[in-house]
Amino acid sequence: SGDTLQRVEVVKELAGVIASSRGASGRLMLEVTESALIEDVEAATRGLAVLREAGVGVCLDDFGSGAASFGYLHALSFDGVKFDGAFLNRSADRRRSLALVRAIARMCAELGIFAVGERVECEEDRAFLEEAGVRFAQGFLFGRPVLD
Repeated sequence: SGDTLQRVEVVKELAGVIASSRGASGRLMLEVTESALIEDVEAATRGLAVLREAGVGVCLDDFGSGAASFGYLHALSFDGVKFDGAFLNRSADRRRSLALVRAIARMCAELGIFAVGERVECEEDRAFLEEAGVRFAQGFLFGRPVLD
């Protein structure tokens, strides 16, 4: 959460665990949720720097669902955003949803970060994202969670 990202000592401990895990560095993407507000932007910026030094990417999760989304993108340097799956709600106005998702994808491209659509459950969802210019997707269409 945003709260954890501000706690640099916790982030450093996490970075140490990642560094000791073979093959994790450079292959791991952490998602920061908006479940807790980021009050200390400087501390969160330091936390992001520690994670990047450990080879970890950081993505803002559930973009568009909270009040601070644009503020976080303005203040912090994320590698990408995962926008809330509610944008794929098939009962909503498709033209309106497409315009919003297309605008998010274009904004991400201009910022030099990636956009991911989540809760992609069917081919129609995937095609919608493609039409909007979103290259990455996550959801049950691609696979369900599996326990080893």
